[in-house]
Amino acid sequence: MTRDEITAFANSLSNENFVELFNHFANRCHVFSGSLGRCQITSEVTWACLNGSTIQINTESSDLDSMADQPFFRYALEEYAKEGTE
Repeated sequence: MTRDEITAFANSLSNENFVELFNHFANRCHVFSGSLGRCQITSEVTWACLNGSTIQINTESSDLDSMADQPFFRYALEEYAKEGTE
């Protein structure tokens, strides 16, 4: 497919169609949330859904009760706290 064909296809999708298609390759995606100190915070995408009229993309970290339950994020918080005291 050419870039123009891909653009036309993407523009033809409803939000419901986009969610269905996206969920077929969500396991190939990561979301970069930002930095905390010297740690880069990322999370694997788990699935997408509709949230009103918008598309919501969910990640492993968004499925946690607390971000501190994720070992790397807990480590990043601890390292960030140490940087503030040194």
